[in-house]
Amino acid sequence: MNGLAEHPEIIRMAPPARNVRLLAAMRGVRGEFMRFVHPGFRGKIRQVVMAVVAALAVASVPAAAQQIPGLSGGGQGFVPFVMGTAPNPLDAARQGATRTDVSAGRPSTAPSRAGIGFTDDQRIVATRFCDGTLRPEERELLLRIPNFSLVEQDYCRRAAQLLPAYGYETFDGARPSDALANGAVSDTYRLGIGDELAITMRGQVSTTSRVVVDREGRVIIEALGPIPAVGRSLGEFRRELVARVQAAFIGTEVFVSLSNLRLVVVNVLGEVTVPGQHQLTALSTVLDALTLAGGVKKTGSLRRIMVQRGDATFWIDLYDLLSGFGSGRDLTLHEGDRIVVPALGATVAVGGKVRRPAIFELPEGVAAITLGQALDLAGGPLRPQGNRLFLRSIDATGREVTVSNVDRSTRIGEGDVVFVEYGEDVQVNIVRLEGAVRSPGARVRSAAPTVRAIAGSDSLTQEAYLPLAVLETTDPTTGATRYFALSLYRVLSGEQDFTLRDNDRLIVLSRNDVRFLSGERVQALIRPTQAERGLTKVQKPVVEQLPVLGDTQLQLPRQPLAQQPAAGTAAAAQVERDPLRLERLAPRDATQCAGIDVLKSVVDRTRSQRFASAVLAVDVVVTEDEPDKIPCPVVFNTFPDLLPYLLEHVAAINGEVRVPGAYPVVAGTPVGVVAAAAGGVTLDADLSRVEFTRFESEQRTGTTRTTRQLADISSVQGALATISPSDMVRFNAFYSDLAAGPVLLAGEFFRPGYYDIRRGERLSEVIARAGGLTQQAYAFGAVFTRERVRQAEQESFQRAARDLNSAVVLAVSRGEVRAEAITALQALSRQITSTQAVGRIVIEADPTVLQVRPEFDIVLEPGDTIFMPKRPNSVLVIGDVLNPISLPFIAGTRVDTYIRQAGGFQRSADQNRVFLVYPNGAAQQVESNNWVYAPPTQVPPGSTIVVPKDPAPLGALFVVRELALLVSQIAVTAASVAVISR
Repeated sequence: MNGLAEHPEIIRMAPPARNVRLLAAMRGVRGEFMRFVHPGFRGKIRQVVMAVVAALAVASVPAAAQQIPGLSGGGQGFVPFVMGTAPNPLDAARQGATRTDVSAGRPSTAPSRAGIGFTDDQRIVATRFCDGTLRPEERELLLRIPNFSLVEQDYCRRAAQLLPAYGYETFDGARPSDALANGAVSDTYRLGIGDELAITMRGQVSTTSRVVVDREGRVIIEALGPIPAVGRSLGEFRRELVARVQAAFIGTEVFVSLSNLRLVVVNVLGEVTVPGQHQLTALSTVLDALTLAGGVKKTGSLRRIMVQRGDATFWIDLYDLLSGFGSGRDLTLHEGDRIVVPALGATVAVGGKVRRPAIFELPEGVAAITLGQALDLAGGPLRPQGNRLFLRSIDATGREVTVSNVDRSTRIGEGDVVFVEYGEDVQVNIVRLEGAVRSPGARVRSAAPTVRAIAGSDSLTQEAYLPLAVLETTDPTTGATRYFALSLYRVLSGEQDFTLRDNDRLIVLSRNDVRFLSGERVQALIRPTQAERGLTKVQKPVVEQLPVLGDTQLQLPRQPLAQQPAAGTAAAAQVERDPLRLERLAPRDATQCAGIDVLKSVVDRTRSQRFASAVLAVDVVVTEDEPDKIPCPVVFNTFPDLLPYLLEHVAAINGEVRVPGAYPVVAGTPVGVVAAAAGGVTLDADLSRVEFTRFESEQRTGTTRTTRQLADISSVQGALATISPSDMVRFNAFYSDLAAGPVLLAGEFFRPGYYDIRRGERLSEVIARAGGLTQQAYAFGAVFTRERVRQAEQESFQRAARDLNSAVVLAVSRGEVRAEAITALQALSRQITSTQAVGRIVIEADPTVLQVRPEFDIVLEPGDTIFMPKRPNSVLVIGDVLNPISLPFIAGTRVDTYIRQAGGFQRSADQNRVFLVYPNGAAQQVESNNWVYAPPTQVPPGSTIVVPKDPAPLGALFVVRELALLVSQIAVTAASVAVISR
């Protein structure tokens, strides 16, 4: 059993029946064969037998398991798993258990595991959680940080600062040490069973051999006899070997080295990632074993690690190794050692201005330490002097108590938090650079005494906004902080410069910061109509439940009755809210942007025209469907007062620039510089007719007068034109007779497709450009749609739906509608709301007619669509007939004949309002006389006969008849288009 007993996992991997055969085979090998083998070759024979047994074991493992890396041999020998008591090798593989390379004689890397430290993204989320800025939608991200322990979460919320548990990051990405890779083994190394020695003799006898310390603790060398090795140091063994060689051979030198370390099996238990048995080399330490076990979890102690070796017990404090305090002993492991990591003990935390803010565990048996000792664990304060110390403790009731009169001798205990803050955070000879710069932060003023010195030398990023920067300085007279606007463009070009004082701060804006001024959140606050009543919107028409209508939803007469469900209505009966009620809303995301909060406060207090130029800069439509895509820039969270200050200095740049909007400037800024910041002018810009609007103040009368003039900035003199805050510049476009978009010709044209048009171009001209109509074209059924008309129709549908809903609520409150009509009215309301307008216009599309009657030749607009169908051969009958159907066209057939072929009228049909929709979209009511239609109405192919529903049973609502007809017309239009398109 030599060798196999060292690897019991091989036996565990085979099926039970095969275990017996393998054990019997190994006993036979030992009893009958090994005793006849020369001792020097027994190690090699044993390895061959082990390989055979390993192959048999692998053959018993399912094929899927053999594909797991490390479970199959892979041409490098069998790789057994050290599983402790795990019954299934696949379970150990899934847990990332350690594997051992038997041929190499050393363990592989530690099992894969989640890092105990934080990634950059995790650190950002954890920091927001600690300081209370984590948004509700980010709570889920917190759950994705598995290494953020409950102890860390509790301390960080109390300290408002991320405080990691000290020492656990040691195991992140760590690997067990490889003793053989670190050089020669010391002579003090104690030999044991399994160590392999390389023995070289030179002289009378020249040989090189590798021998293994056998199970009896001996090293057997040919012609020298057995030499005891177990328990002896490598130096002692070398001296005895030299003595024996010198006695046996003349003039022979001998050299001994350790070629392969023996493996030891230790048990690592308790609060580690992968508890169980692990194999390491004989030179491995407790830290190596913990690393191989995946490291100590944050619920485990680093200061009370127990190592049991037979009857002896050793205690290891990893703080001695990590911090350099104490003896720092890392115990070397022996075969059968048992390492136990207990639960985390008492802890304290140190935060604030220290070198290593963290959570620290108290030593074993120590209930309290001094505040100075805690600071030593944290590496000491950042500054050697001028610090203030605070202590935050938890009293018996669970409330936190903060004590400020503490010093280094103050005793602190479990759960206490120590804070270190600067006594006076005043730095001398320091200036700061913030914003769109490559390296923000403090600078020594003597090295950067001016704005040009601090902002030059490639300090700015490519996104830096040059027309204006802000210098935050302190008024030497009042001591108040104030902003000063300056032209960064002029400073960098050498036209001007400014001397800096101590603690001045230059804030460089980015283009994204400037675009935020034209965004929805800013514009929604500074517009006068919304500054008076807050951000408002017209509530969208939606269908709500009748039983829950209240005063917060509808303002109608006899409100208590309106709140009650109508007789016979279901609980889910729906009716639309009053669409005319205005709902006050808080500005969107205002709490997430400190600058927005300050701006809202200013607007609510002043309600003046202070930001008039910024309002006029762009035409922003505040809608709920299109949220602001520009998040709040960091600069406006860091410097909240900067947002209103910049809005006072904006100029409006509109027209033919690529990014119109509000751009902050200083007086005398060249218009070309601002235009460049706006993305430059477009190719359509007419630089000879640029419009400047200025506000000139009359000091004598206290009024402001507006002046407007055109300037040619394409000339040398015009290029020198400048603008100032509150100015408005419009870059006009060249006039073009080309319309702003194409029209679409589809269907039976010789050359259908998109056609650009001139202003005022007519339909006949475009048809001629398309080659005219094909022989199959049906000009009488041409479908002409226009986007402007479609939008108007859609608005009328929404307005009709709102009228219907209001009428329903009013009728229900007065009892003027029967209960059975409620469902039909609700369905009608939903149908109107969901109906999509077509935007069709009745036109004459026959080129021959247009040539004779030019007044019918419609002027085209961009976006118009003309569909020319083929001549249809059917007539559509829809509405309240028994069988709505498409019937073949028969010349001379009357309307009543088509209706009879469709099954005739239903009971609910309004027989007096039957109408005919012609293929061109025009409609005509069909007169009836006792169900016989006279005079005969011509029904051309592609027509639609509509039989409307009688709205009388629905109740006495004044709008029902009109709305029913409206919906019918919508459906008819779509149906007729479908008929003539066939």
